Amino acid sequence: MYRILLRNTIILFSAILFLTSLLYGQNTTYWNQKASMYSVLPNQANEIIFLGNSITDRCEWSELFENHNIINRGLSGDRTAGVLNRLQEVIDSNPRKIFIMIGVNDLRHNVGIDSITRNYTKIVETIISESPDTKIFLQSILPVNNIIGKPKTENYQVRDMNSRIRAIAEKFNVTYIDIHSFMVDDAKRLDAQYSEDGLHINGEGYLVWKSVIEKYVNETPADIKSAKAIEIIDVAGRQGVATDSKFYFISGSKDLYKYSKDGKLLTSNKTPFKNLALKANHIGDIDYYRSELYAGVEFFNDGSASNIQIAIYDAKTLKFKRFFKWESASGQKEVSAVSVDSVNKTVWMADWIDGSYLYKYDLITGKYLGKLHIFPVPEKQQGIKVIGKKLYITADDGDAEQGEADHLYSIDLLPGKTSAEVTLVKTFNNVKLNGEIEGLTYDETENNLIIHFNRGTRVVNGIPIGFYPGYTKEIH
Repeated sequence: MYRILLRNTIILFSAILFLTSLLYGQNTTYWNQKASMYSVLPNQANEIIFLGNSITDRCEWSELFENHNIINRGLSGDRTAGVLNRLQEVIDSNPRKIFIMIGVNDLRHNVGIDSITRNYTKIVETIISESPDTKIFLQSILPVNNIIGKPKTENYQVRDMNSRIRAIAEKFNVTYIDIHSFMVDDAKRLDAQYSEDGLHINGEGYLVWKSVIEKYVNETPADIKSAKAIEIIDVAGRQGVATDSKFYFISGSKDLYKYSKDGKLLTSNKTPFKNLALKANHIGDIDYYRSELYAGVEFFNDGSASNIQIAIYDAKTLKFKRFFKWESASGQKEVSAVSVDSVNKTVWMADWIDGSYLYKYDLITGKYLGKLHIFPVPEKQQGIKVIGKKLYITADDGDAEQGEADHLYSIDLLPGKTSAEVTLVKTFNNVKLNGEIEGLTYDETENNLIIHFNRGTRVVNGIPIGFYPGYTKEIH
């Protein structure tokens, strides 16, 4: 399995807390009214929340990023205790991402750094516990400038608190984003070009902020074509790979595995077809969504498939939970891979035998929704993954006997379209004697593309027939 470094990815925290304002230091009409408004606004799917105080509150984030999924939950005057108190409203929607910047008002009101750290830790613990699929991004507190204003705190205090925030991010394995370093002048103060009062920032400052976190917000891998492998992890299972950014999930033809990110096997399921309604003997590529694994499952024999289905497993235990019934009238001949489009609430299936179409099912009901004609057709499709507004396809289209490489392709997922043009994204020239390329996935928090390869085994028409010179076993 290959991890390919692209660039980093982001999450924004915007807090919604309803509390007694006097108790937590926010004794203003504005704070009360804004907190009340947040508490009655409807939740929506795939929220990206920016959580914080006035520095977050004053920005029009959805307009800045041109992304209607972004929700501002900044609240002027807020502190860590206030965010903690109103946090339930924020996480009730199970947001996709939260970007947090909080703490400077605590420092300004002489709240002890240990107390701030306890509150901050509790915020992160609560999100992980009650909204485990939310990607968390902890943003550094911005510097201040006591020359052009009276921010009522000192930069050494800000730096100390940022060290604590970074340590919290490391403890809980979430992403820390250093914005502070991009806002300082030569004297390590908030650069005057970004502020009028030494505490808050202007439009130019928000553009700097945007430039630092944009790769995390947009969550689309950058520059895949020139990306290079940074790590190889040997795993059991020769079919697919998925990740929740905390663990790696691997599918074999007849088994499922869960690994730590350093390659330690944590658990497995050697009987994944147990309790299935339809007889099956083969799993393809897999995907992760909201604590579940989605797998393309079928009965495969002599180059043909039957009993195609989308089987859903618990990501913690790898035990089977339920399945989506295949629509036989769709014309699909086989299932090599599945991928969840969490934004549009759909599940896609690919076909290794005839890759002319991708097949779409409703994520909630499992109902068949139709198919997408793709061209030119990538030969022997093995893995698919929806990332942003694109769907990526790995294809075992290189002849290893002739030293040819396999490829990665993409299509644009455009609303209402019944066809899509395929674009070549990358040729994997660095993988030699690779038998088959298999599944793929994307780690949002590290901005890594992860590709599953089988190396060493000679594979002809999908059947292993021995090993290449220098290999005595297959390596995944």
